[in-house]
Amino acid sequence: MITTSQTELTITEMLDLAYARGYAAGMADSDGSLVHASGHSTRAGAKIAIVFSQTHRGVLEILQQHLVTLGMASHLTGPHEQANRNPMYRLKVTEQSDILKFLREVGFRQFRRAARAENYLRGRPLTSGDGA
Repeated sequence: MITTSQTELTITEMLDLAYARGYAAGMADSDGSLVHASGHSTRAGAKIAIVFSQTHRGVLEILQQHLVTLGMASHLTGPHEQANRNPMYRLKVTEQSDILKFLREVGFRQFRRAARAENYLRGRPLTSGDGA
């Protein structure tokens, strides 16, 4: 057991957290976007969301469980029908405290997504674009 100033974690709990962070980071880089929440402006401090899009619901259900392990809430929607494509499911992190926690503890490793996240954390407006 490892003791910190805030809590005691077993090796197993530490590994669970590390695995959850790694899974979430991989999903963020492959299927995640940092986007403006519907109906909100693009100004600095505007409400944003982290959205994961995937055709396989089960993959997002696993991610959702890992986010719970990390102390973050999310909600799963879908299927969303698309012309000539498989239905799409979306997992959204919308609470600003959870978004900040995600960006600080998990983050994005893909350059453009990481740059957008860094801009948001510094209070700068998100750049327009594909939401990547």
